[in-house]
Amino acid sequence: MSRRRFVPTKPMDAEPIIWMEGGTDFRKDWPKPPFLADEQYAACMEAFPRVCSDIIAVSPRNRGFYLAKRIHHSAMGPWGFGGGQRRGQTPRDAAAANLKRETGIEVASKDFTFLFATEMYWRRRHPEPQELGEQCRVLTYCFIPTDEELANITLDPNEYDVGHGVRLYTKSSISHISESTGELLLMYWNAAFG
Repeated sequence: MSRRRFVPTKPMDAEPIIWMEGGTDFRKDWPKPPFLADEQYAACMEAFPRVCSDIIAVSPRNRGFYLAKRIHHSAMGPWGFGGGQRRGQTPRDAAAANLKRETGIEVASKDFTFLFATEMYWRRRHPEPQELGEQCRVLTYCFIPTDEELANITLDPNEYDVGHGVRLYTKSSISHISESTGELLLMYWNAAFG
């Protein structure tokens, strides 16, 4: 006998609902999250999935993404920007903070467009031991950068291939990416441009 499936009348969007007990934002009274030493951070990554907010700079005119090239795991190769979500941040707030930290571009959290939700499992990770891999839940947002913003991006040489810089990738160039990031970027391209 096959089980009947329940179909909700109004399923939620993929982006999470922000809910706070009591209906007021009490996060400003929380103490600042601590900085974790590499060993502590690595232990957390072994025990829990990491929550990330990533950002892709989009060129609607060229139907492409502006990507940098990451030089370490987990997302090694052409990729957008982003990283972990800290305690007290909403996914959009984390996206804004991550974009500013990694590129210098300031975008208000409300000005991002939600693109994709992904549960990722990577074979390798940046903190040692790398072979333990990484699991992360990623909400990916997008925005359209100005020419001036693109021209003024300064990449962290510890995280990105500075010689590669930020380049426009169309569907054709994404399909030729040899690193594993190409598969995810094609899913994102299809979500963005269909």
